[in-house]
Amino acid sequence: MKIQQVLRALLKNCQIHAPGSTVTVQTFEEEDWVVLLCKDTGPGLPAAEQDRAFDRFWRGSDSRERASEGRGLGLAIVKSIASAHQGKPFIEPDCGRGFSAGIRLPKRATSVL
Repeated sequence: MKIQQVLRALLKNCQIHAPGSTVTVQTFEEEDWVVLLCKDTGPGLPAAEQDRAFDRFWRGSDSRERASEGRGLGLAIVKSIASAHQGKPFIEPDCGRGFSAGIRLPKRATSVL
């Protein structure tokens, strides 16, 4: 259920910050990880702001101006759930147009909190 919550949060992020864009959801394996990735074709997030994207209550500078929705918790929840499953949230750097975010979870977690 928590992984479903991650997917809903990633999709909600696309809905709020990239309305009308094309959204792609991918799952795949990378070495010792399984990956859930959500990409949109919206305006993206400046590289200088990407380090803060998973911080609680943080909203990008342009999102405060154009989107009244959101409280800056969606990606923080993604980070919390990923961490609870011994995983890592990530943003794909410089993916061209749009925004790509997801989580990597270990194929063999020792325990889930």
